[in-house]
Amino acid sequence: MDGYNDPTQIANEFRADGGAIITIEYLQEHGVSIPILQTIASPNFSLTNTKSDGTELNTDELRQLLCEANCFCKKNWIPYKINGRKSDAPHGGCYYRFPMSSIQ
Repeated sequence: MDGYNDPTQIANEFRADGGAIITIEYLQEHGVSIPILQTIASPNFSLTNTKSDGTELNTDELRQLLCEANCFCKKNWIPYKINGRKSDAPHGGCYYRFPMSSIQ
């Protein structure tokens, strides 16, 4: 596939520029999975309506991913990350590192 028709190349470029891609696969009763959706999704941003444990997708999962995908720090600000979180979203907010000498 050339660059204009290959969704994986375009997705890789978009993610490399800091973008997040959320995919939602909707499987019908006898439907076939579409693996490329997991390939183009950002890490941990691929959802499916029916999970392997038999449960179904709920809106809270999508809402959480939308919040993570749209949460970022302004230029020159640093994200405060909480240990154990999978994403790069600044769960603890953003801070600006200001070089200052300490005085005793």
